[in-house]
Amino acid sequence: MEIAGFSVCPCCQAPTRPQALNTNLQLARLVEGLAQVPQGHCEEHLDPLSIYCEQDRVLVCGVCASLGSHRGHRLLPAAEAHARLKTQLPQQKLQLQEACMRKEKSVALLEHQLVEVEVRGQHGGAWELSWEFWMLVF
Repeated sequence: MEIAGFSVCPCCQAPTRPQALNTNLQLARLVEGLAQVPQGHCEEHLDPLSIYCEQDRVLVCGVCASLGSHRGHRLLPAAEAHARLKTQLPQQKLQLQEACMRKEKSVALLEHQLVEVEVRGQHGGAWELSWEFWMLVF
């Protein structure tokens, strides 16, 4: 919030000139440290992500696996999980292709039924309705 060239101090909320505000070094170091977490490492513990949690389907570090939120879950070494998942890919791809073909057939059937309903509505729909009405009356 600025008031005529003044900002509010984030600590004490007093009006202050922006030039008078000092950098929060503690916060700057924390942000810098988080930005330097190497890829493939746990953001919390900075350990390598070397274990696969089958329950949550994520890679975790050893600390998270043994003491953290993944304790008690089904765990595998990452390399073993990679090999297992890689062998499952062709079967999963085939299942997805079959499901896609079933959906396409369903869509084609629905489109055909829609055309039939539209044609019936244009040609024989009035006659069918009058016949049903006649059957109800007599």
